[in-house]
Amino acid sequence: MASIGSTTSNVAESSPITVRSGLDTRKRSRYKLGATLLKARHGNAAPGGRGEAYPVTVKTCPNCGQATRDDDRFCASCGQPTDPRRQSVPPIVDDRSRRAIAPSGAASSVAVYTHALRRFWWVLVIGAVIALLAALSSRYTISLFPPSLEEKDDVSYTAESRLLITSADNPHFRAKETIPEEDTGTEGFTPATPLSTAPDLNTIVRNANTYPYVIESDQVANYRERQYGDLPGTVQALGVTSVVTGNRIELSEIPIIRLIATADTPNDSINLADKTGKAFIGWLRTFQDDHDILESDRIDVQQLNVPKDAVASEGPSTALPVVVFIAVFAAFCVLAVLLDRLIPAGQPKPARTDVEPLEPVEVKKTA
Repeated sequence: MASIGSTTSNVAESSPITVRSGLDTRKRSRYKLGATLLKARHGNAAPGGRGEAYPVTVKTCPNCGQATRDDDRFCASCGQPTDPRRQSVPPIVDDRSRRAIAPSGAASSVAVYTHALRRFWWVLVIGAVIALLAALSSRYTISLFPPSLEEKDDVSYTAESRLLITSADNPHFRAKETIPEEDTGTEGFTPATPLSTAPDLNTIVRNANTYPYVIESDQVANYRERQYGDLPGTVQALGVTSVVTGNRIELSEIPIIRLIATADTPNDSINLADKTGKAFIGWLRTFQDDHDILESDRIDVQQLNVPKDAVASEGPSTALPVVVFIAVFAAFCVLAVLLDRLIPAGQPKPARTDVEPLEPVEVKKTA
């Protein structure tokens, strides 16, 4: 214990000790100060005749936290000023552009088109209004005074009936026609073998291509009106396989006639097709009776079917206004993209050269 006390007294009488650590012996011009600086006075060496302990002062860099000396203006480790008031803000490096993946071609194209549509939004508004008017006008008649919408075309209905052209011999139901030889009553007469011929269909087919024009004539129409009254609608008659166009006429090879009736309601079209077929049959028989045509020589007409339902035809299409709206609006979208390419975006206004920029004012703090 005595040795310890004597050692303490010797330390108290010694001069101040400065402890440095972290000295870089490789570079004499730069050094790193240790973790602490120690200044101490002990015992009677103090001015008051008694020992006073002074606090240890440690100065660190505000940027990297490394220990520095009191008289250092810059940190030997990072090079920043040791005074926080002179500390410069390190530049912020945005490396997101380096790390970001380059967008694909499709994504960049969509971005370009979206920018063009947003820039010329007023073109899209005008296009939407014009597209709406065009869509409505494709189905309705627009009236402004007074404002109203009327459908351009009413829905019509079609019914069909078919007539078979034949004769008293019914050639459609036999393979041949046999003509027996008549007995003259002469003694020793021997009847010959009966004569067989093919049924005559050419005459019937020719009549089947002629009768459609007769059915549409005023004579049959007047007869129908006398028998059944005034029936609304129109009737078209043609051979079942005939083709009639502006530059082509092909006759039917089958002796069947189609009666196509068109009217505003299903019942009217069904009634017109049925009554037209019956009216033609009645008119033909009346004509044959008036001209004393033998029963065996007459052309016979049979109604194959009585129409029971009608099919809606013509009239406005529901999908047509939608197609017109999409087409017109798409055209205005293309126009907006073209305007974006033809008219460059406005550049920012350059700074005025006659006005000097203001310099920043440095505020100095006084003690």
